[in-house]
Amino acid sequence: MTQEFLTTAALAGGAAFLTSLALTPVVGAIARRSGAVAKPKSDRWHTRPTAMFGGVAIAIAVIGTILAMLRRRARAAS
Repeated sequence: MTQEFLTTAALAGGAAFLTSLALTPVVGAIARRSGAVAKPKSDRWHTRPTAMFGGVAIAIAVIGTILAMLRRRARAAS
């Protein structure tokens, strides 16, 4: 592995993390507004309704970062 690859991977991971950190509250608000919440039950650990779209924020962040890296790589190759 080259230093350039490791730097790019670290930057991409950081970008995905920060993007998911920023998107999670937004997606949570959308889930609550649309009623996509897990309601408390006796067999669940939470005591308040919990938004169920958390994975959407992470998926958008990871896919967006991958697409940005591919676009950057394509520009560098041309």
